[in-house]
Amino acid sequence: MGKFSDFVLSLKEIVIVYILQYIVILGSSYIYLSIAPRGDVMNFLTTMGYILLILFDIIVAIYLYLKNKRKDNKVKAMDYFPVVYLGIGMAVTLNMFIFLFDMNNDASNINIYLAIISSGIVGPILEEILFRYVFLNKLRKFFTTRNAILLSSLVFALLHGDIVTMLYAFIMGFVFAYVYVKYNNIKISILCHISSNVIVLFLTSFNIWIMLLGLFGIWISIYLILKDNKKNVLMN
Repeated sequence: MGKFSDFVLSLKEIVIVYILQYIVILGSSYIYLSIAPRGDVMNFLTTMGYILLILFDIIVAIYLYLKNKRKDNKVKAMDYFPVVYLGIGMAVTLNMFIFLFDMNNDASNINIYLAIISSGIVGPILEEILFRYVFLNKLRKFFTTRNAILLSSLVFALLHGDIVTMLYAFIMGFVFAYVYVKYNNIKISILCHISSNVIVLFLTSFNIWIMLLGLFGIWISIYLILKDNKKNVLMN
């Protein structure tokens, strides 16, 4: 079987999860309209629809983790700091560029608490298990680690909407994949992802000082991560 066929087959879990998510959204909307024909569908989707999707994502994340469970390396407590700071620094810097060039089209009406739970916590956990723990590890069986990271980041990006969001997702996906492979621990990439997603929820406009803090966070984090030379990820 060729590498292309292997790559396509590796997408199985991603395709199934995304299809099921749409079924949850459309199915719950259909049931809601059957009960309340004149109801406000958008209001339903931003409240109960979101809650149902959160519950679905939790169930899927647990299932995928248990089905594909592997032994993670132990990570020192001090290793978490630069990784979390890297997630925050990258998210802050990229979003400041987006605000600077007026490329932000997000006009979400989701309750902030639901957004933190969904986009800030549950979403990152599911995406890390799905794209890194499952998909990336499958790709590493027949691609080099570097190419597997790039391919997984590309697929991650393509599932994130418009061109600006896709570029943002590709860069962040690359970061998440890199730290996962370097430390071989899914918890560390999950924390990196959560930190970046949560901070974004509180960024509303361009601020040069916040951008400088983000750039400093990237610099110090990369320095600390690369200082640990136990594994040169991109050379494999």
